[in-house]
Amino acid sequence: MESRKELVDCVKSLYAMGLTTSVSGNHSVRAGGSMWITPSGVPRYMMRTGDLVKVNLKTGKPSGGKPSIELEMHRGIYAARPDIN
Repeated sequence: MESRKELVDCVKSLYAMGLTTSVSGNHSVRAGGSMWITPSGVPRYMMRTGDLVKVNLKTGKPSGGKPSIELEMHRGIYAARPDIN
């Protein structure tokens, strides 16, 4: 749960600083064999931890909503860089 809260806090901070628009900017965090990724179409300033989409890193299968359109890019980064989260 902590990584989800940190991700949402980060997304909201980036929006507040004007570094992303209300529905742009795709963010994720690795959580073991899965990742949490921002959903498609949810305004960043309204985002809650329950809005994040869990994705199996191995299969790419999402659960709990429609993930960012950049899902495959995020998966590729985590596959290429096991040292980052």
